Amino acid sequence: SGGHPGIDLAFNGSWYGGEPIYAVADGVAYYYTEDYVCSFTGTRGKWLVIDHGLGLKSLYGHLK
Repeated sequence: SGGHPGIDLAFNGSWYGGEPIYAVADGVAYYYTEDYVCSFTGTRGKWLVIDHGLGLKSLYGHLK
């Protein structure tokens, strides 16, 4: 199950960061954090939540 009910999408870029984030749809940045610990993997990173309206939000995690 992956530890959450969402869908994980991989990227085709560099693990060194600097890649742009492309949202799945238009929206407004809803929440951002500089540092977090993923309860499933224990890894750290930055993450961003975009509110697309109509109750739909997308989370982009493990960012640098």
